[in-house]
Amino acid sequence: MNHKILNSPNPDTNELPTSLPNGAGARLVLLGEQIPLMSMGSREWWPTAVSDKVRSKLLRRIVNEGLLLPILLSICISLVSEIYTTTALPADEEPKRQVTGKRRVRLTYGQSPISDFGIVKGSTRVVDRDRLAYYNMDDDEFLMGQDPEDHYRIFIKERHGEYYLDLGMFTFNFCMVVQASPYCVNGLPDLDVVPCFFETKEIANSAVDTKLFKSQQRFSILRDERVSGLVRSSEVEYCECHDQPILHAMIDEIAGRKCSSWEKEIFLTFLSTSVVIMRSNMQSRAYSKFPKEPSIGIEFDPGESDLTNDEDGEQEAFKNYLTKWGKRLKRGKITADRWDAAFEKWRKMPHEARIRMGAAKSSEK
Repeated sequence: MNHKILNSPNPDTNELPTSLPNGAGARLVLLGEQIPLMSMGSREWWPTAVSDKVRSKLLRRIVNEGLLLPILLSICISLVSEIYTTTALPADEEPKRQVTGKRRVRLTYGQSPISDFGIVKGSTRVVDRDRLAYYNMDDDEFLMGQDPEDHYRIFIKERHGEYYLDLGMFTFNFCMVVQASPYCVNGLPDLDVVPCFFETKEIANSAVDTKLFKSQQRFSILRDERVSGLVRSSEVEYCECHDQPILHAMIDEIAGRKCSSWEKEIFLTFLSTSVVIMRSNMQSRAYSKFPKEPSIGIEFDPGESDLTNDEDGEQEAFKNYLTKWGKRLKRGKITADRWDAAFEKWRKMPHEARIRMGAAKSSEK
């Protein structure tokens, strides 16, 4: 990120993805001389960006590359540590270490209690034009971006089924976002929006999630006995002798490989930070003032419509269109490539044509 971008990886270009030495295809970013970190995201960093908005989006796509597993695992463990260790205390018993006082706190989805959560490992479908790769002109070195074949998401289980939270798709130009500012309390930086894709029942029924993500292995964090043993302590830092080997073993197990020392180090940093934030949230009961539902949206490239404002009915039309093609995909009537083509056709159509394309819900069963 502290290298000047020499080419023009703008989203509206018709340039084909580059075939790389490892056989993969991706949108190539050519890196030149180093620049000061304070210039990152500026015109000096990427002079040929078509707009400041496009420049900012590419920066955030790059920032969101990698470290997905350390982030998700630290979130899950901190939830167990700061929520699932709380218990309801009798009126005559004073809490000693419990920051929630005498209250027992648990996660729910609507009115339904969460019975399990953890991490799903799998692969996600990404077309070459939405992958990023980097070539450093000075070092004559290629660097691949995040690998869609090594993808992770959080699963959430309740009595009506399972849901999935994906925080790692923004770098692949799947730019679903949630407004984060109402939740930035207790010392968190005031972020406007952050990447987030939550699979709802409507999305599951449209088969979009089946197309996007293929599950390979799942790991419960809430019910992992190793986690239960770790979180009994009220300490924020994890013991180097006893706790860290367990945490290192967990991240290696989920990754299916031996993670680098840097990955493990950053995981422990993320975990300690996440525990502090979660503990402050529980103590102050900031969560009780959060919006009932988050504001979500899509960060579009130039020429694409903003579906977050549905005064013109385009969001409803898009949902109908997506459901129609999703049913065809789910029933095996079309391939995933054909689904991609249908989605690409929608993106290129003017507003009036989009309304016609999604005017009526599909009658297919």
